[in-house]
Amino acid sequence: MVVDRVVAVVEDTLITQSELVFEAHVMLAQRTAASQALAPLDDALLASVLELSIAQRLQAREAERLGAPPLEPAERIALVDAFRRRFPSEEALQAFLDAHGADMPQLAALLERNLRAERALEGRLRVRAQVTEAEVRRVYDQKPATLGRPYEEVRERLREELLRERSREAAAEEVALLKRGARIRRVAPFARGDAK
Repeated sequence: MVVDRVVAVVEDTLITQSELVFEAHVMLAQRTAASQALAPLDDALLASVLELSIAQRLQAREAERLGAPPLEPAERIALVDAFRRRFPSEEALQAFLDAHGADMPQLAALLERNLRAERALEGRLRVRAQVTEAEVRRVYDQKPATLGRPYEEVRERLREELLRERSREAAAEEVALLKRGARIRRVAPFARGDAK
């Protein structure tokens, strides 16, 4: 008999160790080679994935509360197909799922939740992350010598840098706000920061 353990509770939803490991390996498969998808996970990585998972669950819940539409069937199929292509064969994908006691509907649900959370966050950030021409110019004026080029040549690059920076800050604020308003209990030692 396999006994799973709870690593965190978000509102009334339990996050188990096996769910978290599955989510971590799905993320690894999406960001690295499929051969790394079953790599061992240390406590620091699990803690990081747990925080991301908590944020995604809260963002997806917020999207649902605000009436964001679910993914279209074609979008869901495209998500799964994109993940499937990360593996050299259908057998390799099935072996990955089997290693986690998961199936295609569970994978699809996880991928969909992640995308809905991402879209919900992007929607809230779109307005907050705007960068004005005056702000771009101010940054240029503060460090023209380090840029070594006329304003017109570096304007778009500066705008993009400011937009990325502002988006990161706004995303962190949004996630912190959602977390402050939620009941979250981290149970596992690595989740509480007291792992040895």
